[in-house]
Order: sequence, then structure tokens, then C-alpha cells
Amino acid sequence: MTGMTARGIYASILLALGFVLQVFLDRPLSEYMMLALLSASLGVSWTFWRGAPLLFLIGSSTGLAFEVVGLSTGLPFGAYTYTWRAPRVFGVPVPVVIAWGTYLYASYLSALPLAGRWKRALAATLYMVLLDLGVDPVMVEKGLWMWSAQCPCWFGVPFTNYLGWATVSATAILVYQRLVKREPASRPAVSFTVLAACLPILKEASGGAVLPALASFALLATASSALYLISRKGRKAEAEKLYY
Repeated sequence: MTGMTARGIYASILLALGFVLQVFLDRPLSEYMMLALLSASLGVSWTFWRGAPLLFLIGSSTGLAFEVVGLSTGLPFGAYTYTWRAPRVFGVPVPVVIAWGTYLYASYLSALPLAGRWKRALAATLYMVLLDLGVDPVMVEKGLWMWSAQCPCWFGVPFTNYLGWATVSATAILVYQRLVKREPASRPAVSFTVLAACLPILKEASGGAVLPALASFALLATASSALYLISRKGRKAEAEKLYY
């Protein structure tokens, strides 16, 4: 195991631990621990992937910008309103802004085993959409925000929301890739960190939100496994080229 690979694993473990502790600790301690472990993970990632902190910042700022537009116009997610009693920035709850950057970082970190930036971009965008298949129904069930639109929908969430999530995620990643030209050449070992991001959602799920939360986890597990097999095949092919 190379030093770069080991650091990739450490970064993944730190971030995953932050999500896991949200399951077992009460607020606000769980939130403080999440922020601390997120910062530690970004710090470790910076030692082999200098663009990691910038990706988090771009994810949060892009998410905020689209949320502000979305609250005013309904684009690109659909018409919705926040009822979350939390500090806000331009009408958007601060936890939502942080979540955009955190989820994007977790998704891209989980996509690093793939060779090729466009493959990583596609995988990370897919992860973001699959993750929100659980996030949005759970948050709606908890009464943190409400949708004005009716069906067609996914457990009370309009399908336009998921097109919006894909748009925001892809936009943030494209901006990041335009600014950051270099990423780890020696790819870190496979990371299932994005699965850990589902755990707090599963904990909070109740009523009609349990099924979409489970579906989100199952789809992410399937996608992560497929990514693992693809990346493993790619590494094997590279090893054979070097051998021969």
C-alpha cells in the first residue's frame, strides 16, 4: 500500500466516522463531531489531493446559489419552502449549505478509485442523486421543508428535484475541475464513504420515509460495488501492461 493510498483510506475513515457518530450521539455533540471529523478528513485529503478543500467550498457555495434561486423561482428543483428553525444565509438554513459541500466531498472521494476525471464526475453526480433519494423524503417527513408541487413524485418529492440535484452537483464539479487541474494519479483504495452518509438518514427515517431511505442505501451500495469492480478491473489491466 502506497502512502497516497493509505492517506486516501484515512480520509475516508475520518469522514465515515463523522457520519457514524451522528447515529450514536445526540445533538449538538454529534454535529460538532461531524464538523471536526470533516475538517480532519479534508486536512488529510489535502496532503495528497490539494483540491479537496476547494471542492467542499465550491459544493457549498454552488448549492447556496442554486438554493437562493430555487426559493425565489422554483428552479431548478421545484417550488418549496423551508420550515427548519436554524440559522439562515439568504433564506437557506446553514446546515443545508454545509450538507451540499459535505455530500459532494463524500461523493467525489468515493469516486476517486476511477481513472479519468469525467468518470469521477459522472460517478459523483450519480452518488449525489442516489443519496438525495433518501435525504429529501426523510427531511420532508420531519417537517424541515415542504414541497408545493404534487405528483409525479418520489415519496412526496417531485422528480424535478432530482434533476436539480444532478444539475447543481454537475455544475459544482465542472467548476472544480476547471480550477483544479491535478488530482491523485495513484488512486486511493476504494472508498464507500458515501454509504456512511446514508446512516444518519436511516436513523432519522420514520413513517413513509423509511422505504425511500432504504432504497437510497441499497442503490448506493449497488453503485459503489459496481464502481469497485470497474476500478479493480482497470487497476488489473494497468498492472498487466506494466508486467508485459
